[in-house]
Amino acid sequence: MANRVVLGLAVAVFVAAASLVHAGLDPDLKCKEAKAKAAGLKALTLMKAFATNTKKPNSVKLDQDVSKANSKFTKLFTTPEAKEWCDTTGDASTVEVAVDDCVNRLVNLIIDGVALGFPETGQTSCWDSTGALLVSCTGTSHDGDIRAGAPLAYLDNRFCSISGSACADVSDCPALETCDSDGAITDLNTGLMWEKKSDDGSINDKDTTYTWDQAFTVHVDGLNDATFAGYSDWRVPNYKELVSILDLEMNTPAVGPAFNTGCEVPGCSVLTCSCTMASFYWSSTSLASSPVFGWTVNFTTGDPTGRNKGTQPAHVRAVRGGL
Repeated sequence: MANRVVLGLAVAVFVAAASLVHAGLDPDLKCKEAKAKAAGLKALTLMKAFATNTKKPNSVKLDQDVSKANSKFTKLFTTPEAKEWCDTTGDASTVEVAVDDCVNRLVNLIIDGVALGFPETGQTSCWDSTGALLVSCTGTSHDGDIRAGAPLAYLDNRFCSISGSACADVSDCPALETCDSDGAITDLNTGLMWEKKSDDGSINDKDTTYTWDQAFTVHVDGLNDATFAGYSDWRVPNYKELVSILDLEMNTPAVGPAFNTGCEVPGCSVLTCSCTMASFYWSSTSLASSPVFGWTVNFTTGDPTGRNKGTQPAHVRAVRGGL
């Protein structure tokens, strides 16, 4: 049954990609058709490889299948450009990253059974107008009663140390390999991938603050230059993306365990802990009413507030991908 679900999703991705353009209209549309088919075929091939590995786990075979899918995509995608059919060229890597992200999100959804959607606040308790905690939320129509949105769900990106296969723990890896975090967390609802924060003095250190400009030119550029977690398209999250990881049942900091685990160990890295300061974090969004200020989120309580871009530093948690 699981394999049929996987293949059904893969076919849907393939058909959607291959149907983006109508064949035979002009050279550039012919180019777009070829590129769409290449993207769809890669998605289908990767999903088939995942389905086969689910039925008969074999990390070596899975790595070989993924490598073949990558090579075939590159050949099929770049061939039209070599024939000068295309108005757009050199976008193979950008499209390939998008396909990989899409497939990864589908795989994560299948593994964890979580539906994509706008995340809930995380609040499960209810209080009356005096601030007293209610014994039960039932019938109040408060947030803790309705709990609108998709349940908060995150995946610590972990891979076997040699084969590179996805793993939950060391038992998923071949002998003598370890199951290690790559330093990032994927939100299974939004598809956003978030930088973990550490306590080791590295670029990921939870204590470091930046002015608005430094958030982009120092922190994010530094992550991209280092290809952090294997990616070079990290960015400062916008305001709505940043508030999506709040867990409003929690405070000081207002996040769940995925973003607040293991930080009591001095010197912990993003491979072993995930930290959040109870303080302000930059978004990439400016205040329209006073653009010298940028929107931040105070992760002590979850409050949004504007801070002066040049004189009031804040922390930064980078993000990539998404819906």
